[in-house]
Amino acid sequence: MAITGNIVAAITPSLRGLIQKIREEFAVHQEVQDGDADVIESGLKTLNLTDGVLLALAKEEELIQADEDSSDEGKRKRMVKAVAQTFADLGFVQKTAKEKSDAAAQAKQKLEAIPKPSGDPVVARFDEWEVRERLRALLQPERMTIFAQAVANKNIVIRRALENDPLHEELIPREYVERVIQEHTQLTEGAQWQRFQTLLFVSERLTLLANALEYRLGNYGTTPMFPTPPIGKADLKGQDTQASPLKSKAADNAPAGASFQ
Repeated sequence: MAITGNIVAAITPSLRGLIQKIREEFAVHQEVQDGDADVIESGLKTLNLTDGVLLALAKEEELIQADEDSSDEGKRKRMVKAVAQTFADLGFVQKTAKEKSDAAAQAKQKLEAIPKPSGDPVVARFDEWEVRERLRALLQPERMTIFAQAVANKNIVIRRALENDPLHEELIPREYVERVIQEHTQLTEGAQWQRFQTLLFVSERLTLLANALEYRLGNYGTTPMFPTPPIGKADLKGQDTQASPLKSKAADNAPAGASFQ
């Protein structure tokens, strides 16, 4: 980022301010949304480690700025080096954000997975086919009601018949299926659902922090390079573009057969 007239521009205050804001959001999520305490604690640990690294950089900024024996250029070079090292040391933020995001995706997949058929898989497929044949004759609202009841009563055959449609007929809207499964999961798998939601929340906030670190630290001291638009060339062949166009003798002649009175 830019280096101001102070020779060394302080870049840590805004980043540490963002960390404090995320800390507060974690606390609100845990209290209001009943977030998973272990996931929140893990996210706070990452924030604290990041803040510690940034605090060390802030102290280094002060030392460099106060060094009267170094030239302005020397201070700039030392600061660029310090920021580059700090950015490398903070690589764990992006890594942790991805780990939390991957864990959230896995948790969601597990919560919304279609139940496996009980008994012989071949027999189960025939049972599901028969159910679809009978449901196909019903109106869509009736199918939707039957699906919701099947999910609530853990009727695997009916649920698989409608949710795992091999022909993609969509006997009931996919959005409705997802909503019913989500509501059922929240009721029956409350703790695991909250863990998934907290993993998702923490991963989003850590990704936000990682992006801010890259923006503020990743290109520190470099001059932004913008592509120069191509300049069009016109071959004027030495012509005077300000002169009137040459008259055409043919244009001055009257059309054949025309007469003027």
